[in-house]
Amino acid sequence: MKAITVRFTEDQIELLENLSQNAGKTSSDFIKETIFALLPLSEYSAVKKHLDSIQKGKNKAEDISTAKRIIKNIQASANARLKRIGVL
Repeated sequence: MKAITVRFTEDQIELLENLSQNAGKTSSDFIKETIFALLPLSEYSAVKKHLDSIQKGKNKAEDISTAKRIIKNIQASANARLKRIGVL
């Protein structure tokens, strides 16, 4: 799994902690769910499909490279969206 590094100001950290507490989640789970919410459904379903096929072992090498490419595109897309809303 790849990681996305996000830098927050003190105010943003405080807001994130308050939001995640109100949602009853850890801040990392809250961030993960928020990022997936920012992704278009088609991108999320494409990743889910490829990750499922990797777990089943079908065309493992092909699926891993495809999943890596899709995840890389999604990370770029998520970073662009996060920059637009002022998180990055």
